[in-house]
Amino acid sequence: MRSTGPVRPALAVPFARRGSAGPIVRAARVEMGLTLAELGRRCGYSASQVSRYERGVQPLTDITLLRRLAEILRIPPQALGLAETNSGCTRHADLGERLAAAGGPMVGHYPAWDGGDDPVRRRELLAAAAGVASAAAFRLPPPGRAPLPSSPVAVLEGVLYGPASAQPGELPAVRAAVAQARADFQLARYGRLAQQLPGLVASAMATHETADAGERATAATQLAEAYIVAANFMVKLNDDPLAMTLADRALLAAASGDDPLTLADARRAVATALRRVGHRARSRDLLTAAAADIEPSGLASPDHLSVYGTLLAVAAYTAAVDGDRAAATEFITDARAVAGRLGRDANYRTRLSVRPT
Repeated sequence: MRSTGPVRPALAVPFARRGSAGPIVRAARVEMGLTLAELGRRCGYSASQVSRYERGVQPLTDITLLRRLAEILRIPPQALGLAETNSGCTRHADLGERLAAAGGPMVGHYPAWDGGDDPVRRRELLAAAAGVASAAAFRLPPPGRAPLPSSPVAVLEGVLYGPASAQPGELPAVRAAVAQARADFQLARYGRLAQQLPGLVASAMATHETADAGERATAATQLAEAYIVAANFMVKLNDDPLAMTLADRALLAAASGDDPLTLADARRAVATALRRVGHRARSRDLLTAAAADIEPSGLASPDHLSVYGTLLAVAAYTAAVDGDRAAATEFITDARAVAGRLGRDANYRTRLSVRPT
């Protein structure tokens, strides 16, 4: 039986004083793709104040704020030193209750921790994405034919399971389009991403299919990158089955590619999908194995450090979701060391950086 009584301050304050709450909040925020400003708006604080909490400059001991952060970031309350409640997104109900509350099918054994948004925000995202997805991704159908699907999910499914829908492109153009899609996802430009992503995936598939022997590995890497962005986007839309499909395709493509960092990121995408359907231990094993395989030496590039640090941050979040504070703290400590080597808050994999606040 889980406690349904009031939050006891003694549970929250000592844990926060040990400096663990801030890094867990940051790991969860990064995993969900939220900026400091976005999280601040949701909890009523400035971006700089949220940054101070995350970095431990100011202790994060306010129980009301901790509870709000747990709800926004889908963190189990006990991971922040709080007692569990039976309300909101922190409740672990049985599957039947979750399906009834969601009003539709849901894959997994617990709520979508990194879905990215609350139900209202998710509806807004779907509406914005659906409005631009199909018309820009493909040519409009001729008169008398059935209209194209308007949902970005339906359009992507058509790309994956339907007939060939694009011509192969030049590898430099595909690479540039993939880089743009990664940046759009990082900057939460979801409408633009929905507009471009199905066509990008279709083109990357065709390019890989027709590549000659000398370009086959590079084309496979770019196809894997396109699948990874698409899988990340499906996580935002809480479509776990399609996210798993895309992540698995990304892993297969990356395994025949020429970039170990893309392979590591594909394993991260699979691990995220596994965690979301309840396979938390397998997810963590995959993340730690991927991190071990690309553990950077003293001469590691910023890209290398960014991917390695991301694996550690996601592993920390996975451990926190699993209620394993010790492992979460250990992963966060390692991620902090990587961030120190990087020298700034940045994701060089997308060539984006955030100024310290």
